[in-house]
Amino acid sequence: MQAIVDERKGRPFTSFADLELRLHLKNPERLIVGRIEQELSGVEDKYRLFVAA
Repeated sequence: MQAIVDERKGRPFTSFADLELRLHLKNPERLIVGRIEQELSGVEDKYRLFVAA
């Protein structure tokens, strides 16, 4: 997740394909959905990127 945040600082992502290309990820949609589900389930993380506390 930190790599996504760091890469976004240079230039915003335009699509999931752009995200996949710039970070060399396979299926970034699943990664982001998993993170959102984790934040919604109440798992304590230092940072919440998608869900307000």
